[in-house]
Amino acid sequence: ILARRLLDLVSYHARALDIEAGKFEINLSPLQINRMVEIAIEDKTPEAEAKNIDIIFETDKRIQPRLFDALQLERAFGIILSNALGLSPIGGTVKVSTRLNGKEIAVDIKDSGAGVSQEEIPFLFDRKKKFRKRGAEVNTIGLYVAKHIVTVQGGRIEVHSDPVEGTTFTVYFPIS
Repeated sequence: ILARRLLDLVSYHARALDIEAGKFEINLSPLQINRMVEIAIEDKTPEAEAKNIDIIFETDKRIQPRLFDALQLERAFGIILSNALGLSPIGGTVKVSTRLNGKEIAVDIKDSGAGVSQEEIPFLFDRKKKFRKRGAEVNTIGLYVAKHIVTVQGGRIEVHSDPVEGTTFTVYFPIS
């Protein structure tokens, strides 16, 4: 798992450089977001099992396919999931859900960690910032890449955090 995390970190730095150089491309096709989230969860399951963390996944079956870049979006969800797993305590829980929110699709990823302060939230997507929580590092360069992936596909990410309840990242996409 450590080797995988190091490989991911190198990959995030390379993607960040591509973003800054204007070389980041997306390839859209009609896809079901529930399946993309499921694939990201499957990819992170060994990481969850290593910390005895349960990933609970609830889907809204009413969500229709939309144009997405599957590879990039799975990558974004994987980055957010990896942070949630890293910040959740051993034996914790990460809850993932998809839902319709008015004229948007929402994907919630909620960890059971200690949360981040309101002052830190604006810096979570800063590629040069570093945070440590409960001995785990918040991967801000990865979150920088995830935010870009979501934004170029017409979406946005909101973060809500509570020191007792943990942190929730919500990714929103317009339905049309």
